[in-house]
Order: sequence, then structure tokens, then C-alpha cells
Amino acid sequence: MVYIFIALAVLGLGGFYALSTYNNQKNDTDARTERKTNAEKDSTDKKKYYDESSEERRELGNKIDETNSVMLSKLTEIQKSIENKNQTEFQKEFASRIKIETGYEFEEIKEFLRDIVSNSSSVGETGLAFFNLLNYEKSKALLFEEYLKGSTNFSNDYYFPLVISCTKTNDLTRIVHIGNTINSLDADAFERVPRDVLSSLTYFATELGNIDLASKLIKRALEIEPNEPSSRFIKGYILEKNGEFLKAIEEYQFAFENESNMRNALRRIASCYRSINDIENAIESSQKGIQLYPDDFYFQYNIGATYTDLTTTPEKALPYFDAAGKISEVEIIYSGKALALKKLEKNEEALLEVNKAIELNPNNPENYNLRGQIYHQMGNATKVEEDSIKYEKLINQKLGYKIDVERK
Repeated sequence: MVYIFIALAVLGLGGFYALSTYNNQKNDTDARTERKTNAEKDSTDKKKYYDESSEERRELGNKIDETNSVMLSKLTEIQKSIENKNQTEFQKEFASRIKIETGYEFEEIKEFLRDIVSNSSSVGETGLAFFNLLNYEKSKALLFEEYLKGSTNFSNDYYFPLVISCTKTNDLTRIVHIGNTINSLDADAFERVPRDVLSSLTYFATELGNIDLASKLIKRALEIEPNEPSSRFIKGYILEKNGEFLKAIEEYQFAFENESNMRNALRRIASCYRSINDIENAIESSQKGIQLYPDDFYFQYNIGATYTDLTTTPEKALPYFDAAGKISEVEIIYSGKALALKKLEKNEEALLEVNKAIELNPNNPENYNLRGQIYHQMGNATKVEEDSIKYEKLINQKLGYKIDVERK
């Protein structure tokens, strides 16, 4: 009986052990299943989190790129609208317009632009940032690098900053390259070149004597906007270079009346009247310029040049040359005054003035020609011969051409 009881106890313990083992195994299996489920859920959640995070980062990046693009375009448009200002006026108005149109000070905008320079992977965008930092050497280098990748697909947003950067740095080689490549574009690509770029390149083509290219460029610019005042100004410049002074005056007058490049338009009007020996209108236009732009030497100079070139009373020119000289120290003021003094046979004084002109620009052959004439009146044949040799040398050698940005 005892053995039966022991046997039953052993069986009971064995059953309990088996049940316990089964329950433990089941619990382990359930735990593993739960851990696996949790791990899968965790992995899914993490993937979802990272996907959402990546999407948010992409959206944020796109918003930043869009913000950069909008701001760079706005700053470029501001520069474009005041491009014809002289350097002093430009600096003041650029900062003022930035404050009005963006709500930020220029110094704050500079920080924004420096961030683009540091972080942007776009060559063109970085070039635009440098352009609006007024660092034209770097903007020229980067934008020209982008241009060389393919002028047919070059962004219109980059054209104007590239041309102006080349202008500001007096890089005629690149301007000529851009003009030549635009000239060789097929009809469709040529028609996509912005109007303001065509107008700017027309000016330089005219200065270089490439009237055919200049005429082609301005014709297309005026097809885009027939009455765009700055294009009409450039058309006037081509006409003036061709000796069609009355037609040029009409174009300049249109630009002036439509408040485009007004100072230079009035300068050219006064100069054209002098070129056609119209003393009254040359002086009247210049006096108008003195009233509107008292800080501009040219209008005082032009009255002096008119009295010197077109009248028998060059002594009337002297006060105007002196007034111009108080405003600015420019070569043509000294050479103009020297010519007036020569006509008055005040040779010693004339010699002093022409020497000042030569000091400012030793590469202008006309100054040596004028000085030779003064020496001739003084009877100094040796000096006449010396200046004749210098004149011939400069006339015959190929001089580097310097772009007068403010004149444009």
C-alpha cells in the first residue's frame, strides 16, 4: 500500500514537472513571439519615422532652396533696376532698396548670402550669391564656368549677372566670348536670350566696332520689347557711332523722357548737338544737365568744349572747364582746357593742362598730338618730333580696351 502511495506521488510529481516544463516552454515561445512581434513593430515604426523624417528633411531642403532662389532673384532684380547708377549712387540705393523690398538690412542679407556660398552645391547659385555680395570677380568665375557647360541651356537667371560681372571687372575677353557664342546660337536658342543681356552686349559690340553684331543684338532686343527705354538708348548709341546724330537724339530723348538712364541720355543728347555744330541746343541741353545733375562734370565740360570747338570765343570756355575740374579730375577736362588755351595762344598754360591729361592717361595718342601742336606754336621742333613719334607708336599699336562702366 505504501508502495502504491509512493508510486502515485512520483507520478504526481512527474506530471507536475511535465506540466511545469510545458508551461515554461509555452511561456518562452509566447515571449519569443511577443519579442519578435515587438521587434517587427519597432522596425516598422523606425522605418516609418525615418521615412517621415527624410521626407520632412526633403521638404525643408526644398523650402530652403526655394527661399534661396526667390531671395537671389529679388536681389538680382534690384541690381538690374539700378545698374545704370554711378558707383556711389548704386551703393546707397542697393542697400536702401534691399531694406524696402526684403525688410532686412544689407548686413543681414550678407549673412544669408554667405550661408549659400558655404552650403550650396550649385555653381550657378553660388555665383549669384557672390554677385549680390558685389564680389564680381568670384561671380564672374563661377557663372562663366556654368556658361561653358552649355550656352544653349544656360539659365536666364544667370545671363545678366554674368555679363555685368564681366563688365564690372573689365573682362573684355569673356564679354567677346559671350557675344560670339550668342551670335552663333540657332534661332530658337537666340530668341531665349534675355532682352537686357542683348542690350548690354550691344553696347560693347558697338564700342568694339562690330556694328553688324550690335545691330543684330539690338534688333532682337527691340523685337522682345519695342519701346523698352534702355534698349532705345543703346539703339541711339549705335546711330551716334554711325554718325546719324539726329536719329540718335530721338532715341536718347525717348530714353530720357521714359526715365531710363536719364543722366547718360542727356549727356549723349548734348554731345550729339555739339557734333552737328548746333551751338544753341548743345549749350541748352548742357545747362539742363547742370540743373538736374550738378555733381556731373560732363555738362560743364560740354559747354566748354562747345565754345572751344564751335565759336571764335574760346575764352568763354575756360570758366566751364574750371567748374568741371572742381567736380571731377578727368582727362578730357584738362585736354579740353589745353585746346582752348592753345587757341588763345597761351602756350605755357596750355602745356601745363595737357601734361595733366597725359599724366592721367599716358596711352591716349590724341594728347601727344595736342601737345605737339602746342610745342609747334612755341617753336620747339625737337619736342614736336618726340611727341609725333609717341603719337604714331600709340596709334599703330593695339591698345587694351577699357570699358567705361559708368558711361554705359
